[in-house]
Amino acid sequence: MNQRAETLHTSMLRTLTLLLTLCVSGGDTYTYYEFKGECPYDSVTQCPTLGKKCCKCVYDDLDEEDEKDEEILCKDWDDDGPVSSLPSYRLGDWPQIKFSLIADFGTLPSAGKLPPEMQEFECECSGLKDVPGDFFTGSVATMQKITIRRSPMASISSFQALGEFTALTSLHMVGPYFGESAGLTDVALSSFTSLHNTLTTLDFRNNLLSSIPDTTMLTKLEELDLDENEINGELRATFPQSLEYLHLSDNKITTISSLSFPEGKSLSFSMLWINDNPITAVSSTAFDQIPELFSLNMNGHHLTRLPLALAKLTKLHGLDIKPAVNDEDEPIKDFQCTCEEASLTTWYAALVEEHKDDLGLEFSGECKYGSATMSVEDFLKEEGPKCPKNEGGEQDGKGDGGGVSSAGYPIYSSPVLSFFCLVICLLVYVS
Repeated sequence: MNQRAETLHTSMLRTLTLLLTLCVSGGDTYTYYEFKGECPYDSVTQCPTLGKKCCKCVYDDLDEEDEKDEEILCKDWDDDGPVSSLPSYRLGDWPQIKFSLIADFGTLPSAGKLPPEMQEFECECSGLKDVPGDFFTGSVATMQKITIRRSPMASISSFQALGEFTALTSLHMVGPYFGESAGLTDVALSSFTSLHNTLTTLDFRNNLLSSIPDTTMLTKLEELDLDENEINGELRATFPQSLEYLHLSDNKITTISSLSFPEGKSLSFSMLWINDNPITAVSSTAFDQIPELFSLNMNGHHLTRLPLALAKLTKLHGLDIKPAVNDEDEPIKDFQCTCEEASLTTWYAALVEEHKDDLGLEFSGECKYGSATMSVEDFLKEEGPKCPKNEGGEQDGKGDGGGVSSAGYPIYSSPVLSFFCLVICLLVYVS
C-alpha cells in the first residue's frame, strides 16, 4: 500500500461516525447506534452508551482497500411503544461526526438533545413541519451537511436555525416521496446571509417549486438540484458565476431561452440535465453564456428540429437528445434533421477534433431525415455534409419547427415546392 493510501486508511479508521436511527416496528421501538471505524469492544458489556443490552463488531469492506472496516452495533430495546422524542443518552468523549434520524416527529426537540459539534445531520422525518432555532445549539459552527427527507415543510423559513450556520456547505431538503402531495413552495435564501459564502451544494429535489429560485447570492454554489418539481414555462434565469452542475429533470419546462451569469459567460458551467421536460423550443441564443458545457441531457423533449443553438457548445462531450415517446415507444413528435441544420456539421467535426485524444463523443438520439430514421450523430457525420451549402443555418427564428413543411418534409424536398417548380417549367415551355 502506498503512503498516501495508508495515510487515508489510517485516517478513516480513526474517524468515528455516529448514526442514530429511531424505528418503530409493531409494539417494539429500538435505538440503533452505528460507529464506523476501529472496533475497540470485546464483549457485549462495553458499549459507549448507557443501558445498551447488546454490542458486537460487524466487519464489512466499506472502501476500496483490502483491509476491512469495522462497525459497532448497540441496540436498546423498549416495549413502551413508539417514541415521540429523542431518547436520553450520554456518549462521553467519543468524537461524534454524523447524526442520522428516522422518525415521525412533528417537530424536533429543543436544545440539549443533539450531540454538540456535529458535522452532519440527516433526518427522514415524514411529519416534520418546522425545526426549532435552538435544536442545533452547539453545532452551528461545525455543521457542514444537512439532509432532511420527506418533510411536508412548505417554506424554508420554517427551518429557523438555517441562518445560524457558519460552515454549512451542503443543504439537502428533499420533498416527500412520489404520490405524497406536500413539499417546499418557498425557498427564499436571501435572508440567510451566513450561507451566502459557504454553500456549495443545494438540493431541493421532489418539491413543489413552480419557478427557479434566486441563488445568485450564493457565491460558492457549485451544484443546484431542482429535479422533480413543478417548474414550468420558459427557462430564463440567472445563476451564480460559480455554478457547475444544474439539474432540472422531470419538470414542466417548455422553452429554453437563456442561462445567464452575473459576470457574463461562465467558464465553469459543465453539466445541464434538463431531461423529461416537454420542451418545444430552444432559443438560438440559449447556450451563449455556457460555452464550456461538457454534458447536455435533453432526453424526453418535444422538439421537432435539431436546435441550432448547439453550435455554441464548443466543448460538448455528451449529448442525449432522444425525443419523448408514447406507451408504444414511438416518438410523440416527429423530430427531424434537415439541411436547415447542415451548419451543425461543422460544429460536430470541430467537436470530434476537440475530443480525439481523450474521451471521444457520446451522442444519443435519433431523428428523421426525409423518409429515413437515423441517429443524430450519423446525420451530422454523413448526411449533413452532403447538403447544398446554401441550405443550412436558418430556422426562421423559432428553433422548433422552422424549415419544415406542414407535412413534415424538409423544405427543399417538399411536394409543395416540387409542384411549384413543375408549374414554372410548364409556363416556360408554353411561352
